[in-house]
Amino acid sequence: MTDQPGTESHDEAVSSSAASKSRRKWLIASISAVLLIVAGGAIYATTGIFGNHDGDTPPNGNGSATPEHCRDSSKDTGVSEPESPPMNGGVEVAEDGVNLAKASDIADVTFGVLVENSSDLVARDVTVKMTLKQKSGPTLRNTDGESVVRKSTIPYVMPGKEFGTGEDVRVPIGEVEDAPSVKTEITVGEWWQPNNDVHEFASISATVTNKQDDPDDHINVTVDSQYCDDAGVAKAGVIFRDSAGKIIYGASGFQASSDTADLISGYAPLKNYKPGKTKNLAMPNFWSISTQGAPGAGFEKQPDWEQTEIFPYADSDKG
Repeated sequence: MTDQPGTESHDEAVSSSAASKSRRKWLIASISAVLLIVAGGAIYATTGIFGNHDGDTPPNGNGSATPEHCRDSSKDTGVSEPESPPMNGGVEVAEDGVNLAKASDIADVTFGVLVENSSDLVARDVTVKMTLKQKSGPTLRNTDGESVVRKSTIPYVMPGKEFGTGEDVRVPIGEVEDAPSVKTEITVGEWWQPNNDVHEFASISATVTNKQDDPDDHINVTVDSQYCDDAGVAKAGVIFRDSAGKIIYGASGFQASSDTADLISGYAPLKNYKPGKTKNLAMPNFWSISTQGAPGAGFEKQPDWEQTEIFPYADSDKG
């Protein structure tokens, strides 16, 4: 911060009017310079900080201004231990769905699971175990003869928030029925108060921005991170729905990218999410990736891009 100039002391012995005028000119020039610096700083703060906070993309592509709550984030909470499992609520399956594409000898199956933390605590180290079942009960087996059981591990789920995951698999046609289902088991490692002195928990949300463009290999999103500094590794889950709003596929564990180039052939993963909003991040479109080799006429249900949901999270020791 530029110091304000003080009042000049005058030597009573100096009586020259020219000297007095010189001092006054110097004082006026100094004050004017300070005002210009202050004004310039105010303009920068207004256009740079508040503009970015409203969603403008910074020149370097990083996040916008630090979230408001971070200005007072140094207080100790006195919470250093996890809580007992909540008496009310928990992490539960909010919705799931299965999609099918049949051919003469094989079938492709995609499935998605949406879980929700209905408690007022943070669920940490959440494991979602998904088993694909035949309508009559037995577990489906893939083309290698192995039971179709998939696990998705989520670092944490904030209170009242949802997370999407799922998988795709190829099975022999004799294994699949018209209406396979998903059996889901959820385990939670620990329960924590959102504000504590051990783990840093914060919400990260995303808005899909190219829903109507029938995205090929990537989905563009704007991510809003409430972390007070960089949150990484930048990963996400996704849920796809059909025109009726039913879940037809899900995936998780993939990384975002700051480059919207071909995400199928390879791309540079984003290291972390910046505080505030970051526009034009790219998420791999797992629907396009997994269904490119779909047998026969393709899947029974097709995605409605307007209903695509992205669930970003920081896969690191922050949580």
